[in-house]
Amino acid sequence: MKMNLNGGVLIVGSLFWQDDLKPEKEDGIRKQWRENRLVEKNSVDVMVPIRYGRLSGQKKNDNQVYTMVFDKSLHAKDFGIAKAIPFQNVITSWQELESEVVEMSKAEGTGNSFVKGMKAWCVCSIIFNPKVSLETQASTLKKWHENLKSNLEGYGHLSQARNRYCVGEEGELLISWPKYADDFDFLIATSTKAESDMSKITPEEIVKYIVNRDYFLLNRKARIQTFQDIDIEKLTGPNV
Repeated sequence: MKMNLNGGVLIVGSLFWQDDLKPEKEDGIRKQWRENRLVEKNSVDVMVPIRYGRLSGQKKNDNQVYTMVFDKSLHAKDFGIAKAIPFQNVITSWQELESEVVEMSKAEGTGNSFVKGMKAWCVCSIIFNPKVSLETQASTLKKWHENLKSNLEGYGHLSQARNRYCVGEEGELLISWPKYADDFDFLIATSTKAESDMSKITPEEIVKYIVNRDYFLLNRKARIQTFQDIDIEKLTGPNV
């Protein structure tokens, strides 16, 4: 399958600012991924429907914190700011695209497939600029779907709760094309599984866990923002 597409990664959290996948080991995995695969200096702020909607981490380690998810139910006025970062190379084949997805998946964490882990805690997704031909989109999504299904158990979890990932049957990210991303033909992203009822995740609930990790502050520093941020800061102060 021949391509000639300018692609990139849509990042909504720590993949943008964290250098180590496992900070205690100072492994540099995320930094190396960004340096080897992306053109960081050309990152673009884009508008997307994101919110704090997944309780990540482990209670026993006192590192639980609410992290970012996509939420297609949000109105445009509540869209947040994420980062779109171009790949270093133009994508000319499915094999090249697949390689970019696998490397992004490795940087995200446990499980290196399109569906991460047996319980699908995270799914790799793709969104196309509407200007890309429908034929190219369809042929790419067919291959994407095949890769999703290669993790059968994880794919089963995805199939039962697609809305919680904001991901369609073939792996398409179910949001509108991000505003200010006009120079990209497509973007790939990691979409983590949201909590089943995000209406319960109020600023007050988020603040209960915010001191466990620097996630919120480092997102703010990187200008990755949600409609919830102002209310969170009213409860914590700007420096938590």
